[in-house]
Amino acid sequence: MLIDLAISEQSISNSDDPQGQRDVSLTIRQILADADVTLDEKGISRPESAHLVRRGSIELVRLAQNRLANDHSTDFIDLLFGPRAKNLVTFGELCAQYMELYLEENSGKPQQHNQVRSRVSVIRQLIGDDLAVRAIDF
Repeated sequence: MLIDLAISEQSISNSDDPQGQRDVSLTIRQILADADVTLDEKGISRPESAHLVRRGSIELVRLAQNRLANDHSTDFIDLLFGPRAKNLVTFGELCAQYMELYLEENSGKPQQHNQVRSRVSVIRQLIGDDLAVRAIDF
């Protein structure tokens, strides 16, 4: 059983593996059929949906491996599927919090406020307000 799970994880993890591609494609079709929707209706691209299905499948395989090893210490492995995943802080929210704290702490230096505000605004435009902070990497 563990060997089968390891093989499944390998084929799903490798986006170039034909068997993994078939499994992901079949899973996407099944999910869409069960929900009676299309990707176009939800505004999700095919690569994005394949990525989510791949991550979800890997999560299920790894949890099954943990259960077979009698490891019940966690309910999730990938943070995307954890309970805090729905409460993501976006970059725009973080910038707004920063500006609020900056203005509180530097209330005696109003000449710098516009300068800092404009710098934060440029960075927000470059990175984007809707990007989850945890998705930012070097």
